[in-house]
Amino acid sequence: MSSITFQHHLPLLPSNTSLIIAAASDNAPTVKPPNFGQIPSWLSLKTAPSSLKTPQQNQPGKVENLHLVSLSKQEKLKKARAFLEQMGDAGVSVRPYSFECLLQACSNLKSVSDGRYFHHRLRETVKNPSGFLQNSVLRMYCDCGSLVEAQKVFDEMIERTLVSWLIIISAYAEAGFFNKSFRLFSDMIESGIEPNSLVYNGLLKYLVSPCFLELGKQLHSHVLRSGLSSSVSINTAICNMYVKCGCLDDAKRVFGQMDEKDSVASTALMVGFTQAEKLKDALNLFEKMVVEGNELDEFVFSIVLKACAGLKDLNLGRQIHGFVVKLGLESDVSVGTPLVDFYVKCSSFEPACRAFERIREPSDVSWSAMICGYCQNGKFEDSVKIFKSLRSKGPVLNSWIYTNIFQACSALADFNLGGQAHADAMKNGVISYLYGESALVSMYSRCGRLDYATQAFELIDAPDTVAWTAIISEDLSASLPERKEQLLDHSERLAISFGLISTPTNAPIVIFKNLRACKDCHDFAKHVSAVTGRKIVVRDASRFHHFHSGQCSCNDYW
Repeated sequence: MSSITFQHHLPLLPSNTSLIIAAASDNAPTVKPPNFGQIPSWLSLKTAPSSLKTPQQNQPGKVENLHLVSLSKQEKLKKARAFLEQMGDAGVSVRPYSFECLLQACSNLKSVSDGRYFHHRLRETVKNPSGFLQNSVLRMYCDCGSLVEAQKVFDEMIERTLVSWLIIISAYAEAGFFNKSFRLFSDMIESGIEPNSLVYNGLLKYLVSPCFLELGKQLHSHVLRSGLSSSVSINTAICNMYVKCGCLDDAKRVFGQMDEKDSVASTALMVGFTQAEKLKDALNLFEKMVVEGNELDEFVFSIVLKACAGLKDLNLGRQIHGFVVKLGLESDVSVGTPLVDFYVKCSSFEPACRAFERIREPSDVSWSAMICGYCQNGKFEDSVKIFKSLRSKGPVLNSWIYTNIFQACSALADFNLGGQAHADAMKNGVISYLYGESALVSMYSRCGRLDYATQAFELIDAPDTVAWTAIISEDLSASLPERKEQLLDHSERLAISFGLISTPTNAPIVIFKNLRACKDCHDFAKHVSAVTGRKIVVRDASRFHHFHSGQCSCNDYW
């Protein structure tokens, strides 16, 4: 067989010469088997030699279909559509496998418009498409979220295989249309098709809240009647369903009846124990997994470390940490982050820092655990440094980071940073409901800005006791120790004087002191506010004093 390198300027070949597409080279051409990844991207039926437009004697349209598959594998759908048009004009047929690859590319890209186009061309050019090809069309519409069109294709199918039912049932379940999904499930059984483990698992994995418990029980009952109750994958899915639906007793019963228990089922039950705060049961199950030699992955360690953190069992957590190091998982973010959180909650700050430093690519949850740890240990300045560093790098931070920063700014009375953090959190929509909102109220009130604190409080839809306490309570938390030798210093008078000469006339003067204001200084602030017209805020060891026009907000109760 002759071998020719395909280039733009080649002369037309005799009709009896075979073509093999090979990589272009300055040297002698190298013979290689056909490969769609090697077909030049400039291949076009309009400019190609006439031999490509003439059907091959052995495999007509092979090169063109290889190129079409290549474009679909590269997800170049625009070029694929154009080349498909050229193939149609040249009378070259599109093979079923090419359509399958094109539809899969549409699924990957969630491009329903391209999917509609290829479906239309399929209907025009392929008579009596195979059930496999029809399932490809059905899957494409489901993957693209167009259930209306998927249902239409499904209704028009002459032969519906088990795969067809699985695709449409799972699509409705994933979209949350459980009534439709279970109705189709019943229709499938009535049509004489028995569901297999894939169908059951496809339904069970979407039942993830207590409101679906009754549906889950019905499905479990049907599994028992179908004779598939010995399937490890189905029992694992049932156990996981009961855990997510909050029915731990049923999950334990199913797990106990399993002849073969895999790590997935054990991990699902561990999650249930942890959620139900049965932490010792979770640790006992982990011990059994170790003894029985079950596979331990990152998720298992994250769950068991959470249980150790809840129990504050420092000794056991250290042993698990050693196990993690032995398996080489310490640098994995999904294990390193729970390690940091565990040590922080056990008040072991130095090991938490070391665990954090070993994480290869810390996530926002990892940073959140560290910032929380600094705050819990009173290292507010360090938590602020981390926050500023993260802000400069530009990633979107989670709501817990901002909640902790609000608390740090509250302790430091840092109004400027607190306001900037508030603006960032609002911009990114990550102010935690109640926790973050209450922290904002507390921060602004302790920074002497009751006006902002009031605005933040009024934005809370349903304030809880924490939010009400933050707006009502005037105390900067535990009172600081008094120093009697400073009682006669009257430093707030000097601070007021400095504020008068160094701040704009329309800005309030805000003063913090860790001692209770004396009567003389209180009267002095009242007189200054009356004479100058300035607003003066004094935060002493007991409360805030807002002076304006010769009056104080405490009504001289101080």
